[in-house]
Amino acid sequence: MQGVEVTCPFHSCNSKFKIKSSFTSHLSRRHKNPANRVVSSELLVHINSQATNDNSTSSQLDGFGLEVDIVGETSNNDNLENDDTQENISELFVKNLALFYLKLNAKFHVPASTIQKIIQEMQAMHNISQIHLKQHVKIKLAEMSVGNEVIDQIASEFLPNDIFNLAHGDKGTLSTDYRRKHFFKNNFNYVAPVTIYLGFDKNHVKRYYEYVPIIETIQELLKDAGVKEQFEKPILNSDEILRDFMDGSVAKSNILFIELGNAIKLILYQDAFEVVNPLGSAKKKHKVLAVYITLGNIYPQNRSQIDQMQLVLLVREKDFKFFGQDAVFRVLVNDLKKIEQYGVLIDTKYIRGTVAMILGDNLGSHCIGGFVENFSSCPYVCRFCLMETENIHLGDVFDTFCQRSPDNYNADLQNLESNPDLNNYKGIKFNSIFNELRYYHVCNPGLPPCLGHDLFEGVVNYDLALYIHHMVKVNKWFTYAQFNQIVTNFKYSGSDANNKPSIISEEGSKLGGHAVQNWCLLKLLPLFIGSRVNNTSDPVWQLTLLLREVVELICAPEISLAQVAYLRVKLEDYLEQRVELFPDKPVKPKHHYMAHYPRLILQFGPLIRVWTLRFESKHSYFKKCARYSQNFINICHTFAERHQLLQAYLNNGSLLRVSASVENAITFNVDLYNDSIKNAFCSHHCLTEEVVTSSVALIDGIQYRKDFFVVLDCQQSNLTLGQIIMVFQHKDNTVCILVKKVPAQYHSEMGYYKIAGVARELGFSCVRLSDLKSHCCLPSYTIEKEQVIVLKHTILD
Repeated sequence: MQGVEVTCPFHSCNSKFKIKSSFTSHLSRRHKNPANRVVSSELLVHINSQATNDNSTSSQLDGFGLEVDIVGETSNNDNLENDDTQENISELFVKNLALFYLKLNAKFHVPASTIQKIIQEMQAMHNISQIHLKQHVKIKLAEMSVGNEVIDQIASEFLPNDIFNLAHGDKGTLSTDYRRKHFFKNNFNYVAPVTIYLGFDKNHVKRYYEYVPIIETIQELLKDAGVKEQFEKPILNSDEILRDFMDGSVAKSNILFIELGNAIKLILYQDAFEVVNPLGSAKKKHKVLAVYITLGNIYPQNRSQIDQMQLVLLVREKDFKFFGQDAVFRVLVNDLKKIEQYGVLIDTKYIRGTVAMILGDNLGSHCIGGFVENFSSCPYVCRFCLMETENIHLGDVFDTFCQRSPDNYNADLQNLESNPDLNNYKGIKFNSIFNELRYYHVCNPGLPPCLGHDLFEGVVNYDLALYIHHMVKVNKWFTYAQFNQIVTNFKYSGSDANNKPSIISEEGSKLGGHAVQNWCLLKLLPLFIGSRVNNTSDPVWQLTLLLREVVELICAPEISLAQVAYLRVKLEDYLEQRVELFPDKPVKPKHHYMAHYPRLILQFGPLIRVWTLRFESKHSYFKKCARYSQNFINICHTFAERHQLLQAYLNNGSLLRVSASVENAITFNVDLYNDSIKNAFCSHHCLTEEVVTSSVALIDGIQYRKDFFVVLDCQQSNLTLGQIIMVFQHKDNTVCILVKKVPAQYHSEMGYYKIAGVARELGFSCVRLSDLKSHCCLPSYTIEKEQVIVLKHTILD
């Protein structure tokens, strides 16, 4: 129980602890040697065979944490209690064994046949162990002069009461794959996927898709204690800072969200992905369209966790294109209508909700919205406004055109219906089925952009490659070989080490890396080539720095209205210079989409909160499932069932990770440190014995590590940084950081911050995470003997 003080159980050690991590650390340091692990005799439970009276009982805890009565002569009631306890132990054992098999099958993709082999081998070894145990017991009983008849009677009780044998016997609940799945589905929170018939395809083959009932999914999701707590205690924003989608005008103007403060806010994501090698002979043959869902009520730092993302629908992309949107999404939309009208039963009351937004890449979002999916030749290619494609060719990509709305969307649909010969009208092909919902419309807007596809795999991908090509071929500051060598040999640190940029081909017009790799390349570019830039006033170099500044603003997880206005100015400046400096390299539709970002931030909140890359990580589960199972017959059914078994396993624990996890923590002893650290600590803490310390902590998915930097304050072009010395965790699990404060000055010619030397250190301080200007933990790099840091995003004013 949390807060209870425990004494070290080993002989001659009187240390006391209130925090589990401190206790485990003490055991590993002080009692690592088995010789130091002698349990004090007063802590041992002795069972006295000569009870003080015939009805006396004693109690002890068994290995399962269940209280078991140890008796002299027991009454009938005591026997009943023993029977109940044995039944509880049996159920607990079988449940844990089932969870182990479920984990192997659903999480680690171990085939059912392999699991069956494992069970058979375990059973064989267990039988040998049982024979050995029976022989040993018989010998001991014989030494105690127990009669052979009694010995045989005791030995005969082994097999029928062996839980392991009962679970795996001929009729055991876990003996076959069919029985195991039956047990999983009946004993864990399993939401069964439903196979829905679509019809005959063009080859006269019956086709189906898999649908996971969304209402049941939400009910099971809200049974998780962590999810339910965040659902019932939403984060309320009282200032004018945009921190999440609920701060945007779309959510604030939603009538249902206004009427019901605790309305269910659904975020849908749809995307098609390749199951097999996209370059092989089977490409597109097994391409699957997936729809996932997450609750917008969950805090933003937890929505990026894959475990809480729920599967809604799986269908072959070929079937989706053949049968159409209405056939595939009809059941889902009908359930969403029920959620809007009647709600979802949670505990004892129904809570209504609706779709807050539908995420996806441009192709998927245009498909969902009923817009054209040809971005090269159609006259209208924007789902946000009525800009004509010829304006892009002229370089006019600014956010100056009439915005799409439900009214002009419906008017364009009427014109389309009155002219059957038209394939589309003003970029609209058909009315989206999701517009049938009462509180959602695709032009409200309801289809936000994705930074990963538009920005990092679009604008940055093309433009940065263009600028590097200019620096190589025109400025001749370096060669491609030199640049790739620098990028390859650079000593990356922190999260940058996980997203090392890819090398650039001399003949390529794109960077070639994935979204986060391209982001990392743009961010660290001044560190790579800054020493080779002979003229920092060069317009292409200045344009590169302007792109970096625009990206930092767009990617901010918290942004003020003033910063949004500043972003609009910088974006227009960037696009204007881009067209002017490279007139022979036309801009693309994604440049125009980027021009909408200031407006879209006001509508959806920070766009980093609605990008799709974390959802795309969910695809990897199904790809692994296909690779290990090698079963492509009715692959959607295989995927859906396996995924729902995985969710049943995950629902047995907690879907949301612990907000704060401190590694290798030890009790903090303030007397071991100098006066500066003592004063910083004591000004923030009262009781030292309730605090543990470590050099590494994982907090809301961000790793804080010794010698890395956090941002404490921002004044114009200067920062006050905190170099992490150690992390403290309190008894109530709250965390604060001891930092050494140092100033950093912005280097405008390179776009990074120079950290001041030792002479300008500002002393030590303890800071709460809530007091930080940014929750990013930043590594430092040494460039020309100077320590510098590069921001990941703009700091809030």
